[in-house]
Parts: sequence; structure tokens; C-alpha cells
Amino acid sequence: MNKGNNLILKKWINKHDDNELNDNPPIMYKTSRVSNTPPFSVGDAWTVAAEGITCKYKVMAVEDLVLPIGEYRCFRIREELNGIKNYYWFAPNVGLVKCSIGRVTAVLEE
Repeated sequence: MNKGNNLILKKWINKHDDNELNDNPPIMYKTSRVSNTPPFSVGDAWTVAAEGITCKYKVMAVEDLVLPIGEYRCFRIREELNGIKNYYWFAPNVGLVKCSIGRVTAVLEE
């Protein structure tokens, strides 16, 4: 993860269900730096509706993750959309560091 001013360059790798890396190229993008104090806590829930689609979110837990880029204490957030559950892990001062959407899991590499 390259830091500069208020932007962070993030590089993501995709993993199979068996935790092995796949052959897809990494995804890279720049994003704004996030706050050291997240705007949510465990147990918080909210709903987002747009264009006839409703997503429900809930902060499920705080978990320690070991990723290729380092160790982070993260908030695990569940997203529910039409009965499908996806999960996102957010670390203070970093933002999204892991996501599990369907059978695809992506983790922050650098």
C-alpha cells in the first residue's frame, strides 16, 4: 500500500475457496485515506435502497486478520441482498482490507 497525501494505492489479490491464489491479475486502484475512528461499532445496522434494490448491512464483530500486507484489527460487516450474504472487513485508517462476495474472496496485498 503506497501512501501519499490523502490517497492510498491499494493492490488486491483474489483467492479461491481453498485459500489458494488464482491466476487473475491483481486489481489496483487509488482511494482516499479513511478515518482512524470508524463511523460504526459492533451491532450497528443500516439499510440502503437504490433503484429498487435494498441492501441490509450489519457490523458483526471485530476480528484480527493476518494479510499479505500485515496484521489488522478489523470490523466485519455483513451485507444482505436478496437472501445472499457477503462480508467486508474494514480496518481503521486503511479502509476495506478483505471482502468475501459469493465464492470470491479478495484481500489487500499492498
